[in-house]
Amino acid sequence: MKFSARIHQLVPTTTALWAFSESGLGGVLHAIKLPFSGIVLGGISVILITFLAYNSTQRWKTVIQAMLLVLLLKAMISPHTPVMAYVAVSFQGLLGATIYYMFGVNRFSAMAFGCIALVESAFQKVLTLTILFGVQIWEAFSTFFDGLTEKFGIKLLHDLPLIVLISYGLLYAIAGILAGYFAFKLPQNILKTAEILKGVEFNPINTTEINRKKRGRVRKVLIFMSLLFFIATVFVISGQADEVWYILIRTLIVLFAFLFIVNPLVKYLLNKWVKKKKVEEQKRLTQVLDQMPRIRQNAVLANQLTAKTRNPITRVRNFVLVWFTLSLYFEEI
Repeated sequence: MKFSARIHQLVPTTTALWAFSESGLGGVLHAIKLPFSGIVLGGISVILITFLAYNSTQRWKTVIQAMLLVLLLKAMISPHTPVMAYVAVSFQGLLGATIYYMFGVNRFSAMAFGCIALVESAFQKVLTLTILFGVQIWEAFSTFFDGLTEKFGIKLLHDLPLIVLISYGLLYAIAGILAGYFAFKLPQNILKTAEILKGVEFNPINTTEINRKKRGRVRKVLIFMSLLFFIATVFVISGQADEVWYILIRTLIVLFAFLFIVNPLVKYLLNKWVKKKKVEEQKRLTQVLDQMPRIRQNAVLANQLTAKTRNPITRVRNFVLVWFTLSLYFEEI
């Protein structure tokens, strides 16, 4: 790889980084064996949106155009992506464009953006569970912990579900603030990292991406079945067996409606939009697609270069810095 003193195609490369983080980076993070990979992916989106806004005089236009290209590429590369994933990308893009258009790119706007974006990501998952299982999922948890409170006489157990939910939200909020702060410091940190990497000798690497789609689907099915079994068991034990049938039928109806009505309809509309946009955005799309193989290779290389870092937080920081720097300042020879 050859070092370039100038940033290599800033907007297309940053957009390609964002697109790859949304559609292919999960496999690399799985190889790193990082906990809370969802937080890491959300944080990377915050960082890239901030970087786009920082390097643009037309922040709203630049971020929105990049967001539309990311959605387009996500639909093309990962056609089986759940609908809610598109909602998350759209929310992050629109939120970032709005905040940076109104307040500019500074330490506080970046941290506020990161906090709001990741908290929304956290509670989107909670909302999805509520839609799927109904409020009964929370009633089941409440009943379960009420029983533990009576059995062991520990009042804290009664409030444990609420404590867990608040802690979950706080974890995402803190991660978002840290991502925003990291994003604000990114331009100067990338320059420092580029200087360090100029003296590194890069060896050929195997860029075979780890495929975890099948494993991921099996895990989701197991989680779904486990939650359904837990809810049914709690209501049977608590003497509310009649509720079980309502929960099972309601959940199956919602699942059926989502899988066979909502999802196909959204995918149909999305495919129509993709066909139209592929023609309209052909030039920008080609620029970004040309970057994708190099972006993928750089992600694997960054994983190898930061492999010896033991602290997971430091590892994520170093991985992101090296990956971005290789993609922005180095060219293949």
